[in-house]
Amino acid sequence: MNKLFVFILLSILVIYPIRSSAYSMDIVYLDINGNNVNISQYSGKLLLLDGMATWCKPCELQMEYLQDVYESVYPEDVAILSLSLDPISDNLVKVAEFKEEFNADWDFGLDNEENFINVHNITGYPTTFLFNSSGHLIKKWLGLTESNVLLDEIEKYVDLKFRVGRFIAQHELLNALVTSPAFLLTLNIISIIIVINLIKSFWLKKDKTKESLE
Repeated sequence: MNKLFVFILLSILVIYPIRSSAYSMDIVYLDINGNNVNISQYSGKLLLLDGMATWCKPCELQMEYLQDVYESVYPEDVAILSLSLDPISDNLVKVAEFKEEFNADWDFGLDNEENFINVHNITGYPTTFLFNSSGHLIKKWLGLTESNVLLDEIEKYVDLKFRVGRFIAQHELLNALVTSPAFLLTLNIISIIIVINLIKSFWLKKDKTKESLE
């Protein structure tokens, strides 16, 4: 009986092997409180990692787009981490001040031992990474990346609360402008003026041609 049970159990394990649930990244960084944190704490969520430096001007602009993303996602589905990848110029004080300056509510840290840089190639700031719930890289963006681009990719994997964003807001503003009655009336008036001027130009040219032939 025991031998039969062991045989059945082994057969099940062979047919349905146990899958490892280990997070694919084993990277430790410092949070702004000075604690060593393993990036595997984000296991089970999408991780949008903002590779930045506090002296980087485009990184400051990126904060606005990350704020849009933060407001658009469910925190149980998506985590955001702004990680300074320049431990030479940056320190925890600068990172904490940077976070406070932009009133950011997501996580910040410092790649103090360059653990992240040693795994992922960085050629400039900001560089944004999207990892799946198991820590595998889904997408990488080099340079300033608008929130609509980030949300388009995130939305492939999880539902969003709603879409916000400066690009989207600008698009909606432009759409409202071009569909407004006042704008359409102005456009029609300009079109009529252009047509009248073209007709005048045509007849003037025709009259000059006629006079030259006479």
